[in-house]
Amino acid sequence: MQEAIPAATHCATPSQSAIKPPPGASHRRRRTIRRSDMKAIFALLAFSFSSVASAACYIIYSPSNEVVWQGDSPPVAMNTLAIDNEVQKKVRKGHMVILIDSKAPCPAIDFTTPRKTMRQKAEEIKNS
Repeated sequence: MQEAIPAATHCATPSQSAIKPPPGASHRRRRTIRRSDMKAIFALLAFSFSSVASAACYIIYSPSNEVVWQGDSPPVAMNTLAIDNEVQKKVRKGHMVILIDSKAPCPAIDFTTPRKTMRQKAEEIKNS
């Protein structure tokens, strides 16, 4: 038969007891380390979310699936639940696609505003 080993026989080795700080100091030290770790974690999270936002490419397509608007900043207010309605205000019957962390370039394109004719642009250059 096996003999049961009493739980009280486990003792700390001299090296373990030498590492332990005084009871009051260890409590304060642990709390300080945890706060500094949390600050580092929050800073890292804030940086990662800001980099995700800058890595997005927003594209609005027309009903015939032609690119009408493209850029790395949102074309409409993103803090609303009716984002589709905001897109519809910008491009009638259009739809928006958001590419997150795309490796492809995202050049700015805006065909939603009226464009100037070549004659208007030439006169603008001539007058300036």
